[in-house]
Amino acid sequence: MTHIFILSCSSVQLRLERFPKHKDGDRFRSFNSKLYHFKWLEYSVSQDSVYCFYCRHFSENSSISDYKCDIFIVAGYRQWKKCYGKSEKEKHLLSFSHCKAVANYEAYNSTLEKGSVISQIRKEHAILIKENRHYLVTLCEILLTITQQKIGVRESVSLFRASAIDIESESIDYGPHSGNFLSLLSLVGNHDEVIARRIKHGPRNAKCTHHSVQNALLDIMAGEVKNKIFEEMQTES
Repeated sequence: MTHIFILSCSSVQLRLERFPKHKDGDRFRSFNSKLYHFKWLEYSVSQDSVYCFYCRHFSENSSISDYKCDIFIVAGYRQWKKCYGKSEKEKHLLSFSHCKAVANYEAYNSTLEKGSVISQIRKEHAILIKENRHYLVTLCEILLTITQQKIGVRESVSLFRASAIDIESESIDYGPHSGNFLSLLSLVGNHDEVIARRIKHGPRNAKCTHHSVQNALLDIMAGEVKNKIFEEMQTES
């Protein structure tokens, strides 16, 4: 059975106008579609028997011969008289192998919906890279704005004092003497979820707010400007 069929059809629960009868005890009996309230139950027309969808396709063992003792997997169950009350059906439903098969089926569906563990890790890694880039670009844009306005990045050493961020607070505030850089960063963070999350919950060594990092970013941007000017001069000449 293909993955597409398993996903789209689940258990085969045919609803016929009349199900075939066979002698069961002292009378002829047939399957009753009311038993379909057990979602794991599927009916085979050719065998006139019921099987467990989960265990047939999602059992732990690769060889179905290991389950010869369970008629819901190999031979099929057709003792309709005993299908109500405590019977083989209930025994199978409560068996460890059945519960494990159900868990495997749910894990299979979850993988189809969300992707494998590896693909989920790759997706989360891609999101992390995107957010890191967004955060770093924002820091550079703030520094660029400050330099264009010809204002100080930080307060003087005697006045500078950045307050610790309250991660429980809805707003971000470094305090009145935090300097222009941190003030603008807090302003952006109050309107940007990615920036706010990094400021409040990001690793302390990855927030890039230390003055040494600010200076490094300024040097990098200055170098880019110089290179651009040099390229334009080379082109014109």
